[in-house]
Amino acid sequence: RLARLERDKIQAEHDELLQVVAELKAILDDPARLDALLSEELAEIADAHGNARRSRLEGRPEVDGADAGGPSLAAQDVTTYVTAGGYLKSVGRKRLTAPHNAPHDPIVAVLRGAADDTVLLIDEQGTGHRIDVGQLDVVSMARRGTAVSAVLGDAPAAPVAGAVILGAHPFVLTVSAGGQVKRSERAEYEGRLRSMPAAGVKSGDRIVAVLGVEESDELLLAHSGGLAIRFPVADVNAMGRRASGVAGMKVPKGAHVVAATVVSEHADVMVLAADGAAKVVPGGDFPLQGRGGKGVLTGVDALAWAGTGRTLHVPTADGWTTVRPETLTPTARSRPAVPGLPAVTGQAVAEDALDEQ
Repeated sequence: RLARLERDKIQAEHDELLQVVAELKAILDDPARLDALLSEELAEIADAHGNARRSRLEGRPEVDGADAGGPSLAAQDVTTYVTAGGYLKSVGRKRLTAPHNAPHDPIVAVLRGAADDTVLLIDEQGTGHRIDVGQLDVVSMARRGTAVSAVLGDAPAAPVAGAVILGAHPFVLTVSAGGQVKRSERAEYEGRLRSMPAAGVKSGDRIVAVLGVEESDELLLAHSGGLAIRFPVADVNAMGRRASGVAGMKVPKGAHVVAATVVSEHADVMVLAADGAAKVVPGGDFPLQGRGGKGVLTGVDALAWAGTGRTLHVPTADGWTTVRPETLTPTARSRPAVPGLPAVTGQAVAEDALDEQ
């Protein structure tokens, strides 16, 4: 009986294999059926593992008068949003970026770059984190994005203060709420470490701005009390990552730095009041001074932001909105600002100003 049962089992397996062989032969003999099966399996793979393309295909340039032929890969242009809570969101590049849609987690940087860039985040306590943009999924504005902890394993210990694209500028500059400014060479942040001390922070102070700068740039700092100062970046000597920096401007008790941007006397400066009023002032109205001074009046008592930027992202009670400074007519620094926006509920963010042509 045992022998007969074993023989029946083997016969059943044999019959089943003959059916599989017949089915496979039928598929191979029918090209239309084979194509349909391959298409179905590829669709299942795409659903399980597919994501948005991070690079675009371009024709190769002619070499020695002859077309080399075939496509070449170029990194996709993206706009990367960085939030205070440590989330990064890459969105396909558009001429006008959309406003932020997560009011509970404010943005601290909007960077125009490419999918092969590296972003340096610095939190309020001065710790830096390097993130490759290529590790982030390109998503829609409705998505929250990717957490730093999902990429590096650990989340920032403090809210993120700002971010820059490494490689876009030779120096990284940090500014604290108390007016301390520090400039470090880009190479300081390009080692093997993905997280590292990026700026020293004095007791009771915090980092509020992160910029990429050139040696020849001029910097505009502004504090909430309504004063701003313009001085050369060269006045801030390059120093190591752990240094806390030098005095950029004198900030009175009860006030804090609300903006730090690169400017020139030929560029217009936008001044945004906490009540939502705004105006554009010629950059020459802010005289070039040495660092560490009190600055000059902006014409606004309660200042929310001052500086340059093609697009300004402004938080209000109704949510984030974008403002184009070019739509405002330049006026004198002493004239009152023109009402327009709702009251500003947080710190405005200037989009990384790259050429949009």
